[in-house]
Amino acid sequence: MPKYLLATALAALMALPAAAQDEGEGPLLDLETVLREALGTNEIIAQATEELEKSRLLRRLAWTAIIPSANFSFAGTRNNEETAFAFSETERFTITPLYDWNVSFDVSQPLYLGGRSFKTLSQSGINIGLNEDNLDTSERDTLFQVAAAYVQVVKAQRDLDIAVESLDLAKRQLRQAEVLFRAGEAIRTSVLRAESGVAAAEVAVISSRNMMDRAKEDLAVLCGIEPPFRLEPIEAEPGLPAQDLSALVDFGLGSRSELRAAEKQIEIADLEIGKAFGEKLPSVFLNFNYTKQKANFPSDKFWKLILSVSVPVFDGGSSTVNRATAEANHRQALLQRQLLRKQVRAEIAQAYLDYTSAREALTASRKLVETARQAYEDIERFHKVGEATDLDVQDARQQLIEAELTLSNLTSDKLLALFNLRRQLGIAAVEIR
Repeated sequence: MPKYLLATALAALMALPAAAQDEGEGPLLDLETVLREALGTNEIIAQATEELEKSRLLRRLAWTAIIPSANFSFAGTRNNEETAFAFSETERFTITPLYDWNVSFDVSQPLYLGGRSFKTLSQSGINIGLNEDNLDTSERDTLFQVAAAYVQVVKAQRDLDIAVESLDLAKRQLRQAEVLFRAGEAIRTSVLRAESGVAAAEVAVISSRNMMDRAKEDLAVLCGIEPPFRLEPIEAEPGLPAQDLSALVDFGLGSRSELRAAEKQIEIADLEIGKAFGEKLPSVFLNFNYTKQKANFPSDKFWKLILSVSVPVFDGGSSTVNRATAEANHRQALLQRQLLRKQVRAEIAQAYLDYTSAREALTASRKLVETARQAYEDIERFHKVGEATDLDVQDARQQLIEAELTLSNLTSDKLLALFNLRRQLGIAAVEIR
């Protein structure tokens, strides 16, 4: 009997590494590598980057309403006949040549437009900042989503290891039941019950492997890394800028990109009020024209400088309506900022409570696993000498596996809560070096 038990123990020790080797196909990746890949391939971040580039082009376009514009033009004409007259015997003036041409150079400069052009330029600069904030938000949300998917894959890997361990324990119980049955110390029912336990454990392994494959596919959608691969557990957890809830709320109110964007929306709304008021103000333009032509009557070249002033007298009340609309938008932007600050406070508080709750539950779960493992080892030892039934071993094994699964869930919940808290604070879920 001792030789038989030794052989079965060696077989059991070889089972788990074999399963781990099967699941270890593909490269072994860490969290930072996956996050870097996501930042370079995620479509949402790429779209936000394109919007930022477009806003920079719009700022260049806004400058065109302020700086001078110049045009060069050339025209060639073939008339049906030439018109000319002799002023004297030595001087002859051509009014309409048979083949005519003229070259013109025009420069236009707006001098005053009621301040609207400069306000538009300011808005374009603020809009660049808005798109930078949007890019920051997109990157922060993407990093959280990828980190959360990474945690789910790690959890699935861990659950698969637990399922493999459960299968190993069930097989050990089956072998022990067979030994006792052959020795006449157990009935056939104990062997059948152990065989049923092995079958259930095998089903759990298949289910766990399927869940892991699905989790990897979800991660691949976010970061573009296709299976097969295996992920390293997260050993070093990111820290927090403070531990007190009130300090965290103050930090979040100062760092959330959404709040910075709300402030910029208020600035844009304020500039819109000024632009609406500018519609009632005069517009002043300065134009310069230089022309050279083939005809020499009255001259073959001349220039002119034109100062034009336009004063709005009556526009049907459209400027008044535009200003009232702009003022309403400004009030809405103020209310939106106030509401957003309340939401940010609530989000940070909720995320903090989730994190502290998961952290405390995780501590208790570790103690539960230690107790359940010790109880299983004791019951298994008693079963080998006939002082415990196979039902006792099965119950103890089930309690151990459930405790380990609970610990696995809480480990993931704590990491997800920590990542979410950092996101609500306006910082990346994980800092990338």
